[in-house]
Amino acid sequence: MYQSLEATKLLLEVMDFWLPDFKFWENEFAKQMSGINQYREVVTRNIKMAYTQGSGEVLIRHLLMPGRVEKDTYPILEWCSKEIPRSLVNIMEQYRPQYMVQREPDKYRMINRRIYPEELKNATKKADELNILWKPVS
Repeated sequence: MYQSLEATKLLLEVMDFWLPDFKFWENEFAKQMSGINQYREVVTRNIKMAYTQGSGEVLIRHLLMPGRVEKDTYPILEWCSKEIPRSLVNIMEQYRPQYMVQREPDKYRMINRRIYPEELKNATKKADELNILWKPVS
């Protein structure tokens, strides 16, 4: 969902189901990891438009990042609970440090590990507290 406002408006006309990734909350971290600016503002704007002006059928894909549950996951879940309350959230624990992290381990030191079980437990507990629909059904 990191796309222009114009692209989102065009997609609103043709999309009936949305499966956006929502990885980062802190813009500085998003810039450091992905090299993009204003990640949170752009992604939240576009997801909110899909929810309110589009079909409303939204399934957020949130990839847990090592050491980022409190800084990214919690605020993302809180935003989802408040702004898109009937949406599903897929809390994804399958992060593995590969590709760029292996190529430049010093640059990506903070995410150069897998998710700890405690991080997943904390994320799902927060989702439960916020009444977010996150549990797999199949």
